[in-house]
Amino acid sequence: MIKAITFDLWNTLLEDKHFNAPRLQATAEALRYHGTPRSPEEVKEAYRSAARAYRREWEEDHRHMTVDRRIRHMLQGLHVKPEEELIQEMINRFEDCFLEDPPTLKEGVEETLNALTGRYRLGIISDTGVTPGTLIRGHLDQRGLLHHFASTVFSDETGYCKPHPTQFRRALRELYAEPHEAIHVGDLLRTDIAGAQAIGMKAVWVQTEGKTAPEHTQPDYTITKLNQILTLPEILGKL
Repeated sequence: MIKAITFDLWNTLLEDKHFNAPRLQATAEALRYHGTPRSPEEVKEAYRSAARAYRREWEEDHRHMTVDRRIRHMLQGLHVKPEEELIQEMINRFEDCFLEDPPTLKEGVEETLNALTGRYRLGIISDTGVTPGTLIRGHLDQRGLLHHFASTVFSDETGYCKPHPTQFRRALRELYAEPHEAIHVGDLLRTDIAGAQAIGMKAVWVQTEGKTAPEHTQPDYTITKLNQILTLPEILGKL
């Protein structure tokens, strides 16, 4: 019997939104303010290099690269001394980009959470990238959604990214559920679906238009809108 349901965040509960442009601008402004201006091309290449380094650790080691390390990587590429004041200013400005222009909810989120709350223990398992879990919790709280979740697991707090089992096992401990008693819902086959299934959870793939699942990664269920999980056999019986 299913007792717990966990959700990916980006492109599952929240619209996947990139903050590259405002963060590039924030980097250029911070460098100018600290007397180390660099050209837009130099800033962009350093930013991209740090993003590639983050992605390598995410994909190959399933480890979370902190924002501090990403910024130090950028500054090294720009041949700028990594002064602590500059690093902290850049961290703050990177985070402000999320606060100033937060993402919108995916279709059906409120309907789905309202239907499931009280019948299942709910959680979030998310790779955070640049935006930390503390800001995400605050955003969800402001939107009146945080109370739905008994567990919120973010990669910047655990040091690991999906599909690493640490992420899923921590959520299950906090939700008092065994793997066979839980379902994970997410949009990425490599991280959400493969990671959940590897520890014995069922996995629901939120399919993006035009994408197909390869033979080696087959979700237990495929949906195109979040509220479709309410019609799954394991869920429908308790609604």
